[in-house]
Amino acid sequence: KQWYQRRVRAAKIDIKERDKLASTQKVGKGMAIICDVELTNVDLENAGDPNNVNWYRVNQETGEDTIVEPTDMYKINKSKGTYRLWFVSPQPEDSGTYKCEFNQQGVQASTDISVVWG
Repeated sequence: KQWYQRRVRAAKIDIKERDKLASTQKVGKGMAIICDVELTNVDLENAGDPNNVNWYRVNQETGEDTIVEPTDMYKINKSKGTYRLWFVSPQPEDSGTYKCEFNQQGVQASTDISVVWG
C-alpha cells in the first residue's frame, strides 16, 4: 500500500507592532498598519502582489466591512514580506477598526485592530 500525505494549506496572520498602535496616534503623521502573513503550502501566483490581502474598515455599529481602496489618503503595498495599509495624513475621522484578510485557494485568515488618531 502507498500512503499519500495530504499537504495541509494554512495561513497565519497578525498585525505587527500591535502594542504601538494601541496608543493614540498623531494626527497628520503618516503611518502604516502592517499585516504579516505566514503561508503554509500555499503557492501564490505573484507573491509580491499587495492585492494578495484585502483591507477593510469595520463599522462598529453594524459589524459590516467596507473594503479600503487605494486613494490619495490610503496607499496599499507589500514590502519586506508584509502587507501595509499606509495612511498618508490620518485625521481623527480615520479612527476605527481595520481588518487585514487573506482569502485564497480555500485558505482564509484575518485579524483586525482599532486605531485612534487624536
